[in-house]
Amino acid sequence: MSLKAKLEAIVYAAETPVTLDQIAHLVKESVIAENGLVDDAEVKSRVRAAMEELVAEYATPSMD
Repeated sequence: MSLKAKLEAIVYAAETPVTLDQIAHLVKESVIAENGLVDDAEVKSRVRAAMEELVAEYATPSMD
């Protein structure tokens, strides 16, 4: 499952808002597994970038 798919699942399943730190903690091991050794700042950076991509995708009108 891609990082963006995991983030979508977390956001939709959460009963209350989740912070970047909480999300980074939840996906840290999978980010490390996909990208090798990275520190916490890099994990947060990758999560933030993926979240920004998701926001942009949802903000773009669908062509369906």
